This record gives sequence, structure tokens and C-alpha cells, in this order.
Amino acid sequence: MSPPKQSTTKTTTTNPTKTLLKSSYLEQYNAIRGNALPLSRAANHDDFLHYFRCANPKYSPNQKQVAKVSIWALLSYSTPQEKALMVLGIVMATFTGLGIPAWLILLARSLDTFSSLATIIAKAGENADLFALLRTELNKLCIAFAIVGGICLVTGFIYVSIWTYTG
Repeated sequence: MSPPKQSTTKTTTTNPTKTLLKSSYLEQYNAIRGNALPLSRAANHDDFLHYFRCANPKYSPNQKQVAKVSIWALLSYSTPQEKALMVLGIVMATFTGLGIPAWLILLARSLDTFSSLATIIAKAGENADLFALLRTELNKLCIAFAIVGGICLVTGFIYVSIWTYTG
């Protein structure tokens, strides 16, 4: 058997460093990079924000601004039932938002209960069961947490449902 023939044509490989150092390549790269990064070309705040205006290629800062509509003009198209539902939605959202401060107050009370064990022992006396007293205090707090959570759940469901309906 004869050995396989070796190719007589020489393959040339280009050095990537030489390709990168060519001025035309660097110019193309810098041109693409300059167009892709508006932040690097922004001379001031307005030029920078110009690139992000509603993705409208025809945007011009000299365009007329759209007339603003007041809230009362928008509400003129709603029915009295929808207006009443919106008011109820606002009230329910308020109650839902008040759940966080109430929860934080209860959390502070529970931390105070654990940190004031010496006071609880002094109140209970030496004969009282400390664990039973601590358990009753923490049970009261757990019930209060559950009540606050239930109220937030119901009011949150109501206000999201109402605002989903009324839009």
C-alpha cells in the first residue's frame, strides 16, 4: 500500500490580531459601536432622551404635544355604577395598604413580648407557668396576624377585581 498523498497546496491562515489591527475593521467596529450606544454620543440630556421617545423614528422635538385630557373628562364616559365601583375600589385599596403598618405594629408587639420575658416572669410570679403565659400572649398575636392577613386578602381581592372590571 502506498502512503496517502499529501496536499501540495498550502493553506494560509490569517492571524486574528492582524485582522483586528486593520484600520478598516476598526473603523467599522467603531461606527457600529457608536450607533449602538446612544449614551456615548449624547452631548446633553435631551439628546440622550431623544433615542428613547416612544420608539417612533419620525419623532421630532418640534412636534406638537398631544392635548392632555383631565380626569373629569375621562370620567364623563363612565356610568354612575362604574363611578361608585371606582370609589369602592379606592377605599378597598386603602384598607389593603393599611395592612402593612398594622402588620409592622403586630411584629413589634411580638418582638417586645419575647424581649420582655423578665417583666412577664415578674407579673406572673414564681408559681405561675411561664410557658403558658407566653403561649397565651403569642396566641393573641397570631390571631391578630391572621385577622390582618384575612382583611388584606379580602380587600385586595375586591379592589383588584373592581379595577379590573372598571379599567
